[in-house]
Amino acid sequence: MANRPGFSRLVKAFCDKWLGQVEEQKEIDLLFAKASLAAFSANQSTCEDSLEMTYQCNRLCHFFIIFSLLPALSLASDPRVVKTEAAGSKLATIPDPPSSNPRTPLHDTYAIGSTTWNAVRFSKATQVMAVIITYIQDRLRVHHNAAYRKIFIAVYNPGLVTTIIDKSQDSAAWLFTAPINFIFNTLAIDTERGMRPGLYLASTPAEVLPLGCYWNENGEVEYVNNQHEDEESRSVGVDDEIQGIHPQSIFAHSNAAERIWGNVTNPLGILGGEGAATLSGVNTDSANQTVGVAFSESSYYATRSSDMSIGLNGEVDGSLRVELNGTNGTQKQWTADDLHLRGAYRYVTLFMATPGTVEVSGLSNHFTAAPQVDEDKLREYSGYFYSDDTLLNRIWYAAAYTNQLSTIGAGTSRNTTTTPTSNWNNSELIAPLSPSDSVSAEGMLPYAGPPLLKGPQSYTYHLWTLSATYAYWKHSGDDDFVKGLWDVFSRGVDLALEDVERGANKTGLLDVPESASSSWGRSPTARHDLTANANLYHALECAGKLARALNRTDEAMQWEEHIEPLSSAINTHLWDEEMGLYMDNDTEAGVADADRAQTVSLALKQRWNDHGAVSPEGLSAISPFVSGLEVSAHVQAGNISNALELIRLEWGYMLSAFSNSTLIEGFYHDGTLHYPFYGSLDSYISHAHARSTTPLATLTQEVAGLRIGDNLTRWEYAPQNTDLEFVETGFAVQGGEIRARMRGGGGVVAYE
Repeated sequence: MANRPGFSRLVKAFCDKWLGQVEEQKEIDLLFAKASLAAFSANQSTCEDSLEMTYQCNRLCHFFIIFSLLPALSLASDPRVVKTEAAGSKLATIPDPPSSNPRTPLHDTYAIGSTTWNAVRFSKATQVMAVIITYIQDRLRVHHNAAYRKIFIAVYNPGLVTTIIDKSQDSAAWLFTAPINFIFNTLAIDTERGMRPGLYLASTPAEVLPLGCYWNENGEVEYVNNQHEDEESRSVGVDDEIQGIHPQSIFAHSNAAERIWGNVTNPLGILGGEGAATLSGVNTDSANQTVGVAFSESSYYATRSSDMSIGLNGEVDGSLRVELNGTNGTQKQWTADDLHLRGAYRYVTLFMATPGTVEVSGLSNHFTAAPQVDEDKLREYSGYFYSDDTLLNRIWYAAAYTNQLSTIGAGTSRNTTTTPTSNWNNSELIAPLSPSDSVSAEGMLPYAGPPLLKGPQSYTYHLWTLSATYAYWKHSGDDDFVKGLWDVFSRGVDLALEDVERGANKTGLLDVPESASSSWGRSPTARHDLTANANLYHALECAGKLARALNRTDEAMQWEEHIEPLSSAINTHLWDEEMGLYMDNDTEAGVADADRAQTVSLALKQRWNDHGAVSPEGLSAISPFVSGLEVSAHVQAGNISNALELIRLEWGYMLSAFSNSTLIEGFYHDGTLHYPFYGSLDSYISHAHARSTTPLATLTQEVAGLRIGDNLTRWEYAPQNTDLEFVETGFAVQGGEIRARMRGGGGVVAYE
């Protein structure tokens, strides 16, 4: 372990510097009384968003500074010990002591929640940090604003604290707040491996420390509860990650009230299926009333009207209405029928649709995702990932949960073939299709499923489907499934090869016809499109491996002979030496060799901003799908550090800003919930998007290095050299489970 300055040393250094200033700046009353201990007017009404985190951090650091300043207080000319207390969401300060004696004794108290401390107890208490942190965390966990509830779960990603106090307007407040922020920032970043420790500090008893990085009493960095000496330690950490976001049962009760409007009594009464909440209108007549129910994926669009999750054409299904006619004084249980089922939501809004009063005693949701999993085993994933980086752990499990949410029963879908009398239309199930029903006469696989089945065609999606078929087979070993699709699969590969230009004065590239030029996030791109050609290269590799595994050697050889010529053509016609990147196509200004792969990796990083990798072709959007491809490119180029940096940057921001549990479809370059492809229809943005889950595979297969070989007949273990002290992963395979763990430090790596 490397020696690092502990918290007490940092505070002491600050205090020494403070006491070394000129006399008028040194006065304790300027430090505490005039500075008001925290951001000016730090109360609920004036600091709803911008000052809350600064306020909480100032509050925490204030107590530690007092503790460290006790010796100085005893020697100062006016050693005031300012009494502080919690009052709602504000700090109340008493600039002058509640005594006629200006030299207030050190036994004046500090109220922290239900615990009162005086200066003497401060100097002797070894658990004061745990008390303060627990109190602030407990308050934030029940805060009505989700953004605030996340602040002091800071061991995940503490971030940096800034202040918006204008020095010219309030010099005393700025003078006090700025050094506190400096101390807090130092705590966040002054460790061997960057922003790890959060706020759980060394004097907290070890038995109450959560997983993370800490300073011990000697000012050394150490990792608590991160020793994987047995299965119990691993399972505890993994369980913590799963339980934070994943439902335990298919019948899930709401566990938080995101927002409350109007006259609502006891709004938290319905949480957990116990108690009751009362919704009141403009009169108290409870007979013949109607309750409205609306749905939304994002809290930004949790209103009386459901969001646009049902479609991109501006359709809004409004709200369901629960009629309570003649039920005054009696109980009524309501369950949405099949006609009005609504998926794709995280938030339910209840409201009075008539001007009366209704008591709601319970609210639950039927979790229909992952129908192949037993209803009491939703958290029992077939794989896991665990490391000393809690942010990466969160991202992995958010990806796993997102994939779980992206599965649905084969007989469940929405019928959009008719115009309903209302906006709700779930009257029929989509009919099952045979493998050939969705394939064009030429052999082109569909751009998308129903109802877009007969829409535009896409060579990129066609080729992705071929590669995905191999990936499914590789991880499942399902020979029968692939054999049943073989004619369709084989025809799909041959179709692409028919469109490769060959002969003299030809490029050797796939020439995408206009009819199949639809692609992701851009206007249709025909002719020598880079994405289509790179996908063809990958599809040919996959097709060859799959054909050989099924003893179709002749087909494998036929397809594999096109791989090298295609690679050469791409590097000849689509490489831009000056930019250090590949061109989108040759009509505008996995195949690269090692030098070019490095160059691409470095050039791509230059396009990152504070929120992630901006897609210049995607109207300045940040797409986790495309960024996932970039993550894979960094890995293939040998820049695993770039891959991890991008995952922490983009996926870390995504979790903290939008969902805290799942991975969304995309957002704008400025970090707002806006996806320019959808124009003003931002409430259509998917908040559980399977194509945003690349980090799951990257962390398991590349960082931890555990991979399945072809057809489950072998496995590979090649962990990457990263900044992680340890990493462990595992997943189920036919007949059992494979696991691997790696521990490092000081240049020594141990494998198990």
